[in-house]
Amino acid sequence: MKPSFVFTLFLLASLSGPAAADTAETLPKGCNLAGRPVDGDDACKEMRVAFRADVNTCMARLSVEAEARAGGNESLTSHSYRARYLLCDAEVRDSIAR
Repeated sequence: MKPSFVFTLFLLASLSGPAAADTAETLPKGCNLAGRPVDGDDACKEMRVAFRADVNTCMARLSVEAEARAGGNESLTSHSYRARYLLCDAEVRDSIAR
């Protein structure tokens, strides 16, 4: 293998570790924050509701900021909605992990 490929592979593997960890220490076992709800306990349901509320608050904040930057001409597209969701999802998961 070429040294640059090995270095790149090593770098990507080391960076994917924190991204792949889904805050396993703080979530109840089998509790998914996003996606289809699972039959979990009350703690999981409360975390899912709090997660959705925090993501919605973050998305509203980003929308207001974008509207201010665009001078009131900002239009909501599927791409901008998806980008806001991904940013807010990561932000809220980081706050839960702390």
